[in-house]
Amino acid sequence: MTDLISVIVPVYRVEKYIEQCIDSIRNQTYQNLEIILVDDGSDDGCPQICDMYARKDQRVKVIHQPNGGTNSARKAGMRIATGKYVGYVDGDDWIEPVMFERMYHAITEQNVDVVMCGRYEDTGNVSRQVFHGIPEGRYEKEALKREVYPGMIVKDAFFEWGIFPGIWDKLFRKNCVKDFQMAVDERLMMGEDAACVYPCLLNVNSIYIMRE
Repeated sequence: MTDLISVIVPVYRVEKYIEQCIDSIRNQTYQNLEIILVDDGSDDGCPQICDMYARKDQRVKVIHQPNGGTNSARKAGMRIATGKYVGYVDGDDWIEPVMFERMYHAITEQNVDVVMCGRYEDTGNVSRQVFHGIPEGRYEKEALKREVYPGMIVKDAFFEWGIFPGIWDKLFRKNCVKDFQMAVDERLMMGEDAACVYPCLLNVNSIYIMRE
């Protein structure tokens, strides 16, 4: 029996991208998903698109709310999330078909609180693989203090991340991330991912970094 993963998607003025985004989540090889689409007062066709997906896939839940920003939308999704694990996808991104299957296997087999993976940065016809600056592997608390935290935000080279602050390349145990997500100041317009991710990582007992 696999565990439920809640996937929270803030949706605001991404009509051009949202169907590819949602389809990439619905078509995951890991199917035990709760897909929470939070329409953050979008004034384009996104609300109708979200409702359309809810009608054709019972895993999709839709929240419509007045515009409050990304943090507000993520909090709204977290309030109704029922999964043991939580992942995030931004409404103008899409994910590889095996992403949640691979991350679920990592988080359960390694028995950690957070797992994180690499990403593709696609610009025009150029696709570039980007990985975290910390070597692949499992890190418990003492190793986190010794090998991860000192270079977690920035390493020796200018603008070289240790752990990238994005929230969307990570899978969390919900009980490890919920309080930090709910504590993020909704007035933040930049850095809102980091305001959740870094405090969360400082408080967990173990992580696993995938070079994939």
